[in-house]
Amino acid sequence: MKEHKRQRIVILGAGFGGVYTARHLEKLLGRSNDFDIILVNKENYFVFQPMLPEVVSGHIGLLDTVSPLRRLLPRTDIHVREVERVDLDNRTISTSPGFRPHSHIIAFDHLVLALGNVTDFRGLRGLSEHALPFKNLADALRLRNPCHAGRADLLVLPDRCGGPLPGGPHARDHALRLLCRGDVKAAAQGGSCVSSAQGAGSGG
Repeated sequence: MKEHKRQRIVILGAGFGGVYTARHLEKLLGRSNDFDIILVNKENYFVFQPMLPEVVSGHIGLLDTVSPLRRLLPRTDIHVREVERVDLDNRTISTSPGFRPHSHIIAFDHLVLALGNVTDFRGLRGLSEHALPFKNLADALRLRNPCHAGRADLLVLPDRCGGPLPGGPHARDHALRLLCRGDVKAAAQGGSCVSSAQGAGSGG
């Protein structure tokens, strides 16, 4: 009797795209034995990025923005590794080594690429040297700590950030103080280098 081969769906990335794809597949496939769902991500949690400004202001705690992947996706096999190579010809994914000193290979029948993006500073002279990126938990902590210490002045940037800013030379300083105070909407309208950096690579 020929053995039935289960189809393997591999999802790379656990941002909004990756997590909601896995959740939809879990709901769609139910308890079917025909498919395996695998999600690969370098962290074992999902970050709700729209709430990161609230972490900076102190309105919510750091852990309020994260959810464990295994709790969100109970029927998905979670691999906490970094993706090193995608081989479309052989239908395999190479990930970073774990406890054993060699790459981990995952074969797939169907592949979902949901790795997001990185902040792109191309064409924005001076921004990469002076901007304050704001995309993940580490960036939020880097902004939050001076705010909570009452030292928003530590976030003040040099006079030049690659070009003139709307609102005059003090616009970005004012916007950073608004961000620390929790007035995120006003800060985004302040022409600061923070909002410029975020806009250059938002998404994912």
